[in-house]
Amino acid sequence: KEQGFAPPEDPFNAVTAISLHCNWLKTTICLTIAPATMNIEEAKAITNKFENTILFGTEKEMLEAFLDLIDDADILSGWNSEGFDIPYLVNRVSRVMSKSHTRRFCLWDKLPRERKFERYGAEQQTFDIYGRVHMDYMQLYRKYTYHEMHSYSLDAIGEYEVKERKVDYEGTLDQLYNYDFEKFIAYSRQDVELLVKLDAKLQFIDLANVLAHSNTVLLQTTMGAVAQTDQAIMNEAHIKGMIVPDKRYDRDTTTAAGAYVAYPKKGMHKWIGSIDLNSL
Repeated sequence: KEQGFAPPEDPFNAVTAISLHCNWLKTTICLTIAPATMNIEEAKAITNKFENTILFGTEKEMLEAFLDLIDDADILSGWNSEGFDIPYLVNRVSRVMSKSHTRRFCLWDKLPRERKFERYGAEQQTFDIYGRVHMDYMQLYRKYTYHEMHSYSLDAIGEYEVKERKVDYEGTLDQLYNYDFEKFIAYSRQDVELLVKLDAKLQFIDLANVLAHSNTVLLQTTMGAVAQTDQAIMNEAHIKGMIVPDKRYDRDTTTAAGAYVAYPKKGMHKWIGSIDLNSL
């Protein structure tokens, strides 16, 4: 029975497959569990058609294997992973296993730190991971490309950049999992392969790494501009033998005003126009 879409804050749906590419192994690995519509032998026959696809008996065993796989990872990246993958997996591991098990996302036995951010006018939850760097590739793409896209879905960007798309299917992803398990595995693997091909072409993670080293900032700091600029000024001052005073933090701070939104007047109108101004 379908329960609908589960938000990252309340991951009531099981994680049924995790595909990831390990750069140090040059290998894409898919972890999955069998749908209730088939037995283990039938599911195994399907997973055997794909390289490095491992079938588990339970979701808990699969999540444990995922945490083992990322143990050697320095950087985690995904498409919209800040808004979905990371918070969903952290919350799901906490629910299926325990909150203590989420320490395995981090180093030094620390728990991931919850953080709220705003996107499309709504507050969303994510987690910052200690000891590893998480970089959302969709955010990297939006930062380091100089053209505006009508859609920033992985499907649209994959077609635009590498002439490949996500695996197409009808119905819901839950229906695909239960009634076309082979296509479901192909779908999961293709999502990761698209990311691998995008980074092979664009090399945005390498670019961020170069910027981090040249400006002597943390890798995740390169997602912003202010801290990089501040550090570049301090580095230049240091070269000239000058000392930059510590940054002052005012307790009473105010946020910058956001965009003005004019709410539409309901009804029939003539001569309708649309204006979108940015970078003013």
